[in-house]
Amino acid sequence: MRRALIRGTAVRPSAKNILMATAAYFGTEVATLRGSTSDPTLHHARMIAMYLCWELLDYSCIRAGRALRRDPVHAMYARLRVQAEIASGGVMQNQVHELISRLRRTGHGG
Repeated sequence: MRRALIRGTAVRPSAKNILMATAAYFGTEVATLRGSTSDPTLHHARMIAMYLCWELLDYSCIRAGRALRRDPVHAMYARLRVQAEIASGGVMQNQVHELISRLRRTGHGG
């Protein structure tokens, strides 16, 4: 996915909006998403949230990780993993596109 395609959003979401939309999409709470639970579904959701912070807000890996209380290495891994999944047409591609679509439609994903 090219970053320029996403930036056509009229309203730029905040990190809080991205976390709220991602948590809602995966059926959890923002506090749980930011917490220490190591459930595979939460890990997956966290990777997507960090990727969206990087993609939509131009966050560095440090800042994207901080938004989810993770270190920069986790954020870098998330970005690379999600980019690879998108390139291969994996399930994350649909999830990322759906979340971006929700954020565009509502301006905040709620």
